[in-house]
Amino acid sequence: LADCPNNSYARETDRICVADCGTGLYGDPITRKCYSNPLDCSFGYFANSVSHLCVLPSACQTVSGKHYFAQNETKTCVPTCNNFTYGDTLDCFVILSVIKLLMVKIIRDFVLQIVRLIALMLKIKIIYV
Repeated sequence: LADCPNNSYARETDRICVADCGTGLYGDPITRKCYSNPLDCSFGYFANSVSHLCVLPSACQTVSGKHYFAQNETKTCVPTCNNFTYGDTLDCFVILSVIKLLMVKIIRDFVLQIVRLIALMLKIKIIYV
């Protein structure tokens, strides 16, 4: 199966070379194999459920004529990015780092307010003692 002709892929389930891997499978142009798990697509490639191929992010945009994005977490072409990412031309980008920065600032400000409150309470206690 490693010697399948050009434009065909080795399908392990029935051990034949096919031009289209079929529903639920993705032909990888680098390894020339069919994969059922999108995570098995070669590095930089994403599972396109319409073409049944592992594709570069630019080919995600052509899914059924709609604008799709390359989702890194699932290695699939998706119509909308999940809650922690946003779509930008080709890919879903992680905004988690922005959320982390905001959380660090919120926690830092909260701790600072607690320290100030404790200092104020100690100051008041010292005055009344």
